[in-house]
Amino acid sequence: MALPQRIRPDKAPKVKRRCPSHTKWVGEFACCVPGCAGRPIEVAHVRVGTNGGTSVKPTDDWTISLCRMQWSLMRKRRKSCPF
Repeated sequence: MALPQRIRPDKAPKVKRRCPSHTKWVGEFACCVPGCAGRPIEVAHVRVGTNGGTSVKPTDDWTISLCRMQWSLMRKRRKSCPF
């Protein structure tokens, strides 16, 4: 007796995670921290409330412009920082 035909799940559309043109565009803005005029600008991914997950960086839709100093501070205090 043969097994019944296997039902394959529908393939979900693949999420495009990287968009170099959008990242470049975000990097053209000044640091988003009020009162900060630091340079150079780093593009940072917002982590809270986005489409990222554990060990998964959010898509480039969720990026902000930070100066290198603010970006370093954000990395150091990742657990208490909202981005």
